Amino acid sequence: MVSSAQSHLGKILVIDDELAIRKTVGSMLQKQNYLVETAEDYNAIKDKLFVSNYDALILDIVLPDVDGISILHEINKANLNLPTIMLTGAPSLETAKMSVKYGAFDYLIKPVKKEVLLNDVRNAIQKKRLIDTKKALLEELHQKNEELELLVEQRTQELKLSEIRHRTVIESVNDLIVITDAEGQIKFSNDIFMDEVSKVFNRDIPFKEVKDKFIGSFFTITAQMTLDEVFQRIMEGGELDALPITLNHPRTMQSPFLLQALIRGIFNEDLILQEIIFIISRKH
Repeated sequence: MVSSAQSHLGKILVIDDELAIRKTVGSMLQKQNYLVETAEDYNAIKDKLFVSNYDALILDIVLPDVDGISILHEINKANLNLPTIMLTGAPSLETAKMSVKYGAFDYLIKPVKKEVLLNDVRNAIQKKRLIDTKKALLEELHQKNEELELLVEQRTQELKLSEIRHRTVIESVNDLIVITDAEGQIKFSNDIFMDEVSKVFNRDIPFKEVKDKFIGSFFTITAQMTLDEVFQRIMEGGELDALPITLNHPRTMQSPFLLQALIRGIFNEDLILQEIIFIISRKH
């Protein structure tokens, strides 16, 4: 039996092998604007019990197939937030103890007074929603903590890279400094590099014109090594020192400026190449 109400106070499942109980309790709850489903035994409802998101369960202890205590135990093992009101026409200390052990919301003796049952249902639904809300808030908090940890990790890595950059610039104040990403796209250069590039191009060139450009557009390696081989060496953790290069002239692809470069990589904690530093000094 299923209520057809579209707007309801909660979804209640009633499991009882007595048809009269199912009809009486179901009718009582429907009149209070609850959506009600009923079943005569565990086998009739087991495929839906753990997936239908009921707000409360009214469960008879004595059933023809699987008894109510065993069903309650399964709910408890599944850690399902389903407040369960146990009903029995044959109360005993043992079933009462087992009901408490497996987390029953209440233990009621038939015949149950209407006011008592309705009050239990209201309180059971309120408890479920409070627990659901708490769980959702905890999950949201956990997600935000993970996002914050990731942000802190990223910021820490950025600060480490910034520190290396700063130290490199300070220690090489008279040299040309260029920093690229792992693919060789320019991300930073000091003023001295820009001054030299401007001399080669015979005009004042701002950094925005070289930012994100490929480093190979601005110099040529004069040693017996290609730029791809340089990148491969750096990616493998190597470091190149005193590598002879010349700045590229836009027309002749040659430059009177003979230079030499120290090239090193910056790696993250997972040893993945993040940036490449070119420290270029004049050789003439």
